[in-house]
Amino acid sequence: MTLGAHTHMDEYRILSASVVLDEVPAISPCFGENPAYKIFTLTGNTFTPTDYRSLNADLGVVPVQFNNYYTFSAAYSLSGPLGASLLQLYPELATNIPLTEVPPNAQQALYMGQYNSGNASWNPNAKPPAYWNPITDTNWPVFACGIGKMAQLDYEDCVNSY
Repeated sequence: MTLGAHTHMDEYRILSASVVLDEVPAISPCFGENPAYKIFTLTGNTFTPTDYRSLNADLGVVPVQFNNYYTFSAAYSLSGPLGASLLQLYPELATNIPLTEVPPNAQQALYMGQYNSGNASWNPNAKPPAYWNPITDTNWPVFACGIGKMAQLDYEDCVNSY
C-alpha cells in the first residue's frame, strides 16, 4: 500500500492488482471539504497498515475543532492489511445499486459522505447553488470507476457500463 495526497479528498485508487494508493484528506478546506487527517495503525513487525482513524473539523459547528470522524475497519466491517481491505471494498463500491433503491448501497453512501470529510453544508457560490460534496447519484460512475480503472479505455468502458 502507498500513501498519497494532493487531491484534498478522502479517497483511494487501485493502481494494480497488488498496489493500492490511499489518498489522505487535506487540512485546507479550499475545495469545500472539511479539514481532516488520518492516523494509521501499523503492525509492529512489518509496519503494514491495518486500519486508520479519520479525524475531521466540521466547519459547520462552532467552535471548530478536530474530532473522531470514522474508523475504516468499523465503518466498512473489514479487517486485515489495509491494502487488501481496500481491494475487497472496491467491488462493493462499484456495484450498480443506486442510493435511491431500497435498500441502498450502504458502502457507496459511506464513501460518498466521507469523500469530502463530511462537509454537508450548502455552497451558495456554486452555479447553481448546491451542497459542497461533488458526488451525486448521477456522477457516481465517474468516481467509482476512478478508483479501480487506471487505463483510459478501461475507465471509459467502466463509466459507459453503468
